[in-house]
Amino acid sequence: MATAIDVDIPVVRDAETQGEGYPYNWSREEMQTIQDHKQYHLDMHDYLEDLEYYGPSVMKPKKPKNNLSETTKTKERLYGDQLHVYLKDNCKTIDDTVIPQIPVASRM
Repeated sequence: MATAIDVDIPVVRDAETQGEGYPYNWSREEMQTIQDHKQYHLDMHDYLEDLEYYGPSVMKPKKPKNNLSETTKTKERLYGDQLHVYLKDNCKTIDDTVIPQIPVASRM
């Protein structure tokens, strides 16, 4: 019985984020953007608490300069030959292991 592969959650990890426990393969720059925005929202929460208590004299935190919407933009889905080329170019191998091509699958 064949096992289905979920292509929405990549298993191969970037060497930069290897072993950090994230199911999605974020680059260092993308992770930094996410972390910056997480911190900004925590700071905004504290700001709103302080604003409520102390009034308008509280300083508002600065918004991160990096663009979260660019990081979260949905990437084009790859199918067929485009997916095959992408996987060949981006999958890491051990000891130059060759991934065999299946002629039947490449004609679909």
